[in-house]
Amino acid sequence: MNNPKKQDLEKPDLLQEKTAALLEFVMRNRKALLAGTAALVLLILGAGGWYMYSLGVEAEAQKAYSQAMQVLRMSGPEITAETAGPALTMYEEVIRKYPGTDAAAFARYDLGNIYYRIGDYDKSIRSYTEFLNKSSGGDDLKTFAYAGLGYSYGAKKEYARAIESFEESLRTVKGSSMTGMIYGSMGDVYVEMGKPAEAAESYRKALEQKNDPFMETLLRRKLSETG
Repeated sequence: MNNPKKQDLEKPDLLQEKTAALLEFVMRNRKALLAGTAALVLLILGAGGWYMYSLGVEAEAQKAYSQAMQVLRMSGPEITAETAGPALTMYEEVIRKYPGTDAAAFARYDLGNIYYRIGDYDKSIRSYTEFLNKSSGGDDLKTFAYAGLGYSYGAKKEYARAIESFEESLRTVKGSSMTGMIYGSMGDVYVEMGKPAEAAESYRKALEQKNDPFMETLLRRKLSETG
């Protein structure tokens, strides 16, 4: 009878065979494996490096944006083309140097507001449009940007485009007070367009959202004038 232990020793060890085969494969292909490992390490380091670089760029952009905001505040409550000039330059510089950052997105939105306040409606429309084109998601600023477009087009007497912009604003709006404001503004535009029925309907919808006594009184007066 054969000795079981001796027989076991004489049998090929499957694990040893697999290990030997793996080592042989590694030895034969060590250059390729080392190259692949190095490429993977470089890829990981590159991704991490890009992430850290992006954080640094965003931090620089936010700093520049904050400085522009501070300069705008120092220009006083009554913004004019002259007083807002330095801030405008700084906001434009944020967009030029850091175009893909969050700070640049906020700068585009702020420029829309500033240009509207100083009466440069073409640049206001351009800034709001650039913000909306580059903005992702459904944040509240999109609602305000569309409304800003509505006011800018209304100031240019491009009433149809103003209504379109206000309607876009309504599609993204969340708060009832903002909804009432937009409907009220649409009513004003319809009055300018000579469409009293549409104006009245907009004022009614605005009244449904309002809980401010002054605005309610104003809207009721406007509604009676369209009647």
